[in-house]
Amino acid sequence: GQDFTGKLRDAGCHAVLFLNIGSYGGGTHPWNDSFGQSKPAIDDGMLEVVGLTTYQLPMLQAGLHGTCICQCRSARIVTKKTIPMQVDGEACRVKPSIIEMSLLNKAVMLAKRKHGRGDVQVNPLEKLHLTILRITMQQYEQYHYDKDMLRKLANKLGKMEIESQCDLEQVRNMLNAKFEESITYPKVSQDWCFIDSCTAEHYFRIDRAQEHLHYICDIAIDELYILDHEAATMPQTPDQERSFSAYSQRIGAQNERRNMDQQGRSGSTDDDLQIGKPIKVMKWKSNKDRLFSFNEDVFGYGFSSILEQTSDAVLLAAHQGDLNMYLNIATPHCDL
Repeated sequence: GQDFTGKLRDAGCHAVLFLNIGSYGGGTHPWNDSFGQSKPAIDDGMLEVVGLTTYQLPMLQAGLHGTCICQCRSARIVTKKTIPMQVDGEACRVKPSIIEMSLLNKAVMLAKRKHGRGDVQVNPLEKLHLTILRITMQQYEQYHYDKDMLRKLANKLGKMEIESQCDLEQVRNMLNAKFEESITYPKVSQDWCFIDSCTAEHYFRIDRAQEHLHYICDIAIDELYILDHEAATMPQTPDQERSFSAYSQRIGAQNERRNMDQQGRSGSTDDDLQIGKPIKVMKWKSNKDRLFSFNEDVFGYGFSSILEQTSDAVLLAAHQGDLNMYLNIATPHCDL
C-alpha cells in the first residue's frame, strides 16, 4: 500500500476521518466532490479518507470541506501512543495498536424516498383534426336552432390540425394565413366569426372581442363552424341545392297556410270591404235602456213603425184578438 503519513503531517491535520457514507455529523459533507474519481456512496466498496484541521472541524457545519487524502478499499492504521477514537459515534481511547479496515460484506437495504416532488412527465396534448365549415348569415338566422339543417347547408372549406390549448385569437390568425396562402381554400371575407357548436342545444356566435377567453376545444369537437357575413347565399353542392329547395317549398306552404288562416278569421278580403261607408255603432245611454228600451238597433228596422202607431189601436187589436186589424196597423212598414 501507499503511506500517507507525510501528507497528513504537511496538512497539519488534527483528526483523520474514514467515511463510507455521503454525509457525516448531522448532514455535513467533509469530502470534496471535485476530488477523486467518484462521489461517495455506500455501495461502491470505497472508503474516503479526510484530514481535518482545528479550523476545518468546526467549519464543517458552515458547509466547508476537509482535506481529501485518498479513496481506498482497505486501510492499515499504526498508532504508537494512546489516542481518542470514535467508531460510529461511540467515543473511546485506543492504546498503541495496529488497525486494519476493509469491506466485510454487502446487505440489501431500503432507501428512504426523498421528500419533494419528482420530475413530473407531462404528456403532450393531442392535436385536434377539425373540418372547417362555413355558413352564411341568412342560413344562420333561419336555422341556428336546427343543427342538422345547418350541417347540410354548410360549405366545407377544408381540414386543419390545431392544438387543443390554442385560444380563438390564435386560431383566427392561423385560419387567415391559411385562407390567404392556400389555393384550395375558397375565398373568405374578413368579416367572419366563430360559432359554438357543442356548448348549447343550438348554435350561437362568439363575440370577436371575447375570443381570447375561449379555447378551440370548448367550441368544436370534430367540426369548426365559421359565420361569414359577406358570403354568397347560393347553394354550393347538389345536396345543398336539394336541401335549399326543400326548405323553400316548406316555407312557401307554411306562408300560404298562414294567409288562408288569416283570411278565414277576418271573414272578408279587402275587395269585399266598402271603403267610406259609415258603420253604424249601437250606443246605449245606460244599462236600463239597454235592457228595457225598444231600440231600433236591437229589434230591427221595422219595429219602430209599430211604435209610431197609436197605442189605443194596438191595444184594441190585441184585446179583440183581431189579427187582420193588427196586420193593417203593421203593414206596410214591417213583414211579419
